[in-house]
Amino acid sequence: KRACHEDSITKNKSKIDLIFCHSMMEDLSQSSSKIRVLIITMGGNRQAVLKEMFASPSMINHFHVEFSPGIPSRELRSRAGLMTHGYKVGIIPEAEYKAFETIGRHEKDRAKSFDCLKEVPVAKGRRGAETDVEQHYCVELWRKSKGINRDRSVLACTFAHLIAMRRCVDEKFDVILEDNVRSIKNLGGNG
Repeated sequence: KRACHEDSITKNKSKIDLIFCHSMMEDLSQSSSKIRVLIITMGGNRQAVLKEMFASPSMINHFHVEFSPGIPSRELRSRAGLMTHGYKVGIIPEAEYKAFETIGRHEKDRAKSFDCLKEVPVAKGRRGAETDVEQHYCVELWRKSKGINRDRSVLACTFAHLIAMRRCVDEKFDVILEDNVRSIKNLGGNG
């Protein structure tokens, strides 16, 4: 019985979504400015499909599309990769990141990996456990990230969304989408 109820909810939601999309397309045909869309993608086939979709006659006059790169979870395995993306997201202070850029020569020597931060003061006003606020942000991030294992992909996805949100605000995009979005063919009868 529950599955039937969920099916009817899904069907009703789909009908509502179709009505909303059709209404939105009608509104777009009245508007002279394009909706600025930022799409988070890892590239490849999904990005190619989206480029083709937004280049269709029913879409091209209504949308301006740009892409924001996703972050492969494997890039967060190394200290350098995690710190680079942490800095791009805005959770690693610039002073720590600049000091940490020297990490390349110490990557194999774990004992020296954070020696580059000795001259950088720990940020004041932090919240959390006493042991956490005594450390630099990048040290805390590295130590806590070592235990996430399979959730590393969730962290990578979160980082990609935070980067896209910053770009969305800075560059005045109207909407952020993921690369799994698709349009309904022939919506509005224009292609």
